[in-house]
Amino acid sequence: MGSRGSKFRDDTLDKYKNILPELDGWSYVHYINNLREEIKKQKWNDKTYEEFLKEKGWKRGKTSNPVDRICAWEKVQQDIFRAVMDSYSTTAFTWEEQAKTLLNEARKKHFRGQTCDIFNNNLYDESDKRITKPDTICDSHIVKGLCIPERRKNFDLKDFNKTLYDILSSNHGHVDQRHAISAVPMAIGSLANQVKSSIVDLKTKYAKTNEEICTLMRRTYADAMDILNTKDIYDNKLSINVQCMLKNISNHLIGDSSIDNLMKKYFEEEIEKKLRTNNVYEDDNNTKKCNLDDTSYTKKPQCLRFLEEWFEEFMQKKKIYEER
Repeated sequence: MGSRGSKFRDDTLDKYKNILPELDGWSYVHYINNLREEIKKQKWNDKTYEEFLKEKGWKRGKTSNPVDRICAWEKVQQDIFRAVMDSYSTTAFTWEEQAKTLLNEARKKHFRGQTCDIFNNNLYDESDKRITKPDTICDSHIVKGLCIPERRKNFDLKDFNKTLYDILSSNHGHVDQRHAISAVPMAIGSLANQVKSSIVDLKTKYAKTNEEICTLMRRTYADAMDILNTKDIYDNKLSINVQCMLKNISNHLIGDSSIDNLMKKYFEEEIEKKLRTNNVYEDDNNTKKCNLDDTSYTKKPQCLRFLEEWFEEFMQKKKIYEER
């Protein structure tokens, strides 16, 4: 495959050459096959990785959380994955497509399903990370004083923001098309996984009806499209950071790698598949598919969507209060 990638790729190849001497010639398939083998051998416990795990936040000691070790090893694997991806000129494989699932399964098997959320949040202050061109003023569409619905307040962009920042900053802030079409699908994939994980809880834990879940998913999709298209009006630091980064790479997001196409492939289709798997339809009679790209939401002004949803929440709270 050669050495067509960035300085980040070259530095990563050099860094891990002693433990992965054939890394320079790897394709995506090579990486996934090697990851499977290393998980099988529980290589996060291998002493050859220890110096790299320490760089990623792992600390040796009797009081350290054992899951921290595999979480640090996961960060090492993400670096290696991105270095391999930098060999591709246009193909945008994402971390979420296979690699993240394999590691989640490993944590579930060996660490009782513990997640890396606390670990990762300690390593990064996501809200202060953004990539901007020195001469760029990042305009926003913020409208202050809005009535923001709770669903949107809980819309978590930390992983999305961190993924964009990590990849776009990997070449000293110089962003080319390879970095752009690697970063955005991975970030969208992380957001899709977050939304997918909420579907089962909405149906079982919170006893939401099909119609209610479908409405929530459509509103979430419409908000995500506003953010990805840098039109979000919510005064939120993470959203502003994400939009600034996206504006600065918008010239690379064209054709098959346009925001609309990437959102369709890595968000819309993934969420709709999850909805069907869990028998979530537009109506409670299970006769209409819940398609996220519904013009009743995507074509409606965001401020009006917010107001309608906020008022629905207000009326629900009012009803609960009056029934006490």
